[in-house]
Amino acid sequence: MDQIRQVGALLPQKYRVPFNGVLNFVQVMQLIQEKLMPEYEERKKNEEHDHEDPQAFSCIFEGSERVEINKRKSIKIIKEGLITFQKFIDQIDIDNTICQQKIIEAFYDVETSLIKIDLSLIAENQNQFKISYYITDPVLKLNSSMNELANIGLEYFKYQYLKDDLRDELVGQQTHIRDQVYRIVRKKAKSKRYSQYKQLEEFPHLFLNESAQNDYLKYITTQKLSLIDIPLHIHNFLQENNKYYQDCIKDLHAFPITETISIKYLQKTNEFLTWEIKNSLKPHYTLNANMEQFIRDKLIQYLNQYFVSQGFQGGVLDQQTNKAIQYTIYQVYWKTKFQQEVAINLLQKLGSMTVHVDLQLYQNCDTENYLYHFMMNHKQSIEEMEAWYFENINEEANFKILLQLYLLVNNILFVNGQLNFTEYKPVQRDSLILLFRYLNNCKYSYLNMHVLKIIESLFGQINKQALEAIESQYNYSEEGLQRQYPQNGFQFKFKLQNVDFQVTLKQKPYDYFRQNRMIYLLQKPLVRQDDYIKKLTQLTQPVINKMLQEIKQDHLKTIPLPEIMLFEMISSQNAASNVITLCISGFITEDENKFDQWSGMVQQNGSMVIALHWKCSKLSDLGTYILKQGFEVFLSRLMMNPAALISQGIDIYQNNPFQKAEKEASSVGKYLAYLIGVSKIFGNCAINLVGHSLGTQIIHDCIRELDKLHVLNKEVYINQVLLMGGAADCYKLAKRRWHSVSGNIYNIYSHKDDVLKYILQVLKIFNTPCGKQKINLGYREVINCDFTKIIEGHKHYKKMLQDIIIQTDFDHDFKSFFVSTDLYS
Repeated sequence: MDQIRQVGALLPQKYRVPFNGVLNFVQVMQLIQEKLMPEYEERKKNEEHDHEDPQAFSCIFEGSERVEINKRKSIKIIKEGLITFQKFIDQIDIDNTICQQKIIEAFYDVETSLIKIDLSLIAENQNQFKISYYITDPVLKLNSSMNELANIGLEYFKYQYLKDDLRDELVGQQTHIRDQVYRIVRKKAKSKRYSQYKQLEEFPHLFLNESAQNDYLKYITTQKLSLIDIPLHIHNFLQENNKYYQDCIKDLHAFPITETISIKYLQKTNEFLTWEIKNSLKPHYTLNANMEQFIRDKLIQYLNQYFVSQGFQGGVLDQQTNKAIQYTIYQVYWKTKFQQEVAINLLQKLGSMTVHVDLQLYQNCDTENYLYHFMMNHKQSIEEMEAWYFENINEEANFKILLQLYLLVNNILFVNGQLNFTEYKPVQRDSLILLFRYLNNCKYSYLNMHVLKIIESLFGQINKQALEAIESQYNYSEEGLQRQYPQNGFQFKFKLQNVDFQVTLKQKPYDYFRQNRMIYLLQKPLVRQDDYIKKLTQLTQPVINKMLQEIKQDHLKTIPLPEIMLFEMISSQNAASNVITLCISGFITEDENKFDQWSGMVQQNGSMVIALHWKCSKLSDLGTYILKQGFEVFLSRLMMNPAALISQGIDIYQNNPFQKAEKEASSVGKYLAYLIGVSKIFGNCAINLVGHSLGTQIIHDCIRELDKLHVLNKEVYINQVLLMGGAADCYKLAKRRWHSVSGNIYNIYSHKDDVLKYILQVLKIFNTPCGKQKINLGYREVINCDFTKIIEGHKHYKKMLQDIIIQTDFDHDFKSFFVSTDLYS
């Protein structure tokens, strides 16, 4: 390039300026291609699902190649279909109302019974497909045209799916497709016939029967309704408001308004109502102290019976009760995502105690087809057993049965007088939640999920006391542990409330202690003073560092070790559960600490809440960096040629604090995955992940690695995931298969997050943060929650944790209240 400039210097004066201008432009393009093109190409690759390397972003196949192929086809149909439909709409004269019936007649294929719509052919022959009768009213004409165009679009997508036998994928994506088709039609109508379109939209955004709303919500809030009546109460309330909505439409228009418009406001109305309903459920989220103590006492009583007798008494041993539960498992398995392995294992155990309802499911390869026929053939028996169970299982029997099912699902059983105390896996927990929902849930003044959390708390206490007993009887040193521990069972005593227990663990004490050591260390009583983090580091860091070194040596040789990885117990040291919620922050401010950040999670969560410390930049550093570097570039612009100026700008961009923090987050996420999946740092506990800001990038990389581990061993490691104000890229998150996650994945976003909208957009120009918008077209459904109405900025999420947990129902089970409404995410 320097030689070319020297040649330019020999040119006549009048040619030098344009020559140098062209040269500078070429040099700028070279710089951009060299330094920014790789990042841009990665972004485009993130958007593309149908690339040649199926493992470029995640592992694949979730049990069968067909699932992966169908997902890819579905995403491709939507992407290409929306482009095709947009081109079709652009060509259509909206005044020529296209007749859907004529199109059906023209494109119906008798052999396949499908409507093989060709949008380009329709666009080229619009007059052929016009409605034959003449509509004079321009508003009515636009209304009719919008309806017909939307229906044609939906029929077009229906054909694209059904021709490849993708019926299940169509069902899963039809709401997204409908919303996108309606949006395209509305945009066309608004741009071409604005005044008529505004007349169709001339009604309030919300149709609320405020009197009925206040009455309904008052009944729920004041707890005048029994829990079992609330689901029907909510269903009737929403149905009544929908009817009120339709009546309002009729009063405003003498004709049925196009669904492309009406559904938008119906959705807004129902979103508003469900938000208010969920807020009204706040009093039910936590049990009062007396009720919690009553349930705890009953469960301890039945646990004592079980440990003393080393076997079950009553409950599932009753033949009729056992039979009813087996039928319920079939029903839950058919209706929900109940795990096949857990269902079959539980059915076999229950059947061996009394009598098997059916034996063929265990040997049948085509499980789905067999289940369908079983449900059809036993429909009456299932309904009879459900009614019998509701009438005959009283509250005390309910406690006993839920506890017994927990023990059976987790295989916490006595073998030759020794208790098998196993890992609490997310798949098992998720299956229990689904099953408990169908066993007299809400019949009494609590949810079965409340009972499950108390059971989890009791077994967390047993685990803690087992570790205390092991430590007190044996030398704590690494060598002493292995040498002195007995190779067989370990007998220990523990206390729940005022009841004394004594059991023998089947596991070797050495192995058991090593597996649960980190939880035990985090539960050590440390006073929260100025030197708290220092003492915590001294206590736990040697164990973490050893695990990290082993991971680097065996799994992540090329990935640098994180600068900091430290875990802090946010719950009180007396808290115990075999469920952990791991909270991961992003950018920090100078005056905040992890306890202050995440204490709101403790108040709303029955699990043990733990925070991850990692090396991250301060939020104020981002703004300072932009201002400082921008000012320096401004000062130097007079002394540099354009290419040098742009080169400096690119260097500043590539070395900004966010880029460095993102690389560190990626390393932390990878090592966290192996800490969870290989080192089993949290022992026997089921794990939830909660991330804010750059913490979502850590979760992204963690899940990516855990998905790879899932392919090797088919293990599921995570229960639920909550992303808040995420800096992680939407397209990368959509690529995750999330095979390592058993439960729901939530994405909480706000349009008022200025850090993501402005600062991050400057520091990471090719990223689309999930904290700004929905994660769509993923291989796994992500529940997107728009919290713009209550989240005012990037740091506001943690202050609103109570509302976020209630509205998402994170790690609770109030979803059962909304089952019949189809409105609950």
